[in-house]
Amino acid sequence: MRTGQPIIGRPAWYDRNPTAQESAYAGDGVAPHDNTNRWTYTCPTGKKAMAEFMLVSATRKTAASAAGLVSCYINYMKSGTTEILLMEGRLYKNSVGDQAVAWAPQNIILLPGDKLLCYTIDLSTGGTVDYRSALKVTEFDA
Repeated sequence: MRTGQPIIGRPAWYDRNPTAQESAYAGDGVAPHDNTNRWTYTCPTGKKAMAEFMLVSATRKTAASAAGLVSCYINYMKSGTTEILLMEGRLYKNSVGDQAVAWAPQNIILLPGDKLLCYTIDLSTGGTVDYRSALKVTEFDA
């Protein structure tokens, strides 16, 4: 029911049934592999979502015989379009313990059908990598 006051007619976004959601991946000692989706978050119908925090990291656990591209990254895909790179931790070194980390507080508003997708890739020959990724969003009524 609407009142005569437009200011109180609709609550602010953060008061419209907020719910916290998260996605995460932790892979230890992962062998070389092609592009692999680790998690996907899709903003549901009738909701909007604010992405508040994202993290990606890749840590060399055992050295590769021939180092290749190692990456953990998150892509953004607007509903019905192609993916674009949002953030990436790309590892260039081949010593045990070498690490690539990217994290940031975010302020991205996702509309229904928008997606965030996390991938890992290791094109090395041999060796293993530890991966970590995380996402925290708050969904609210649109």
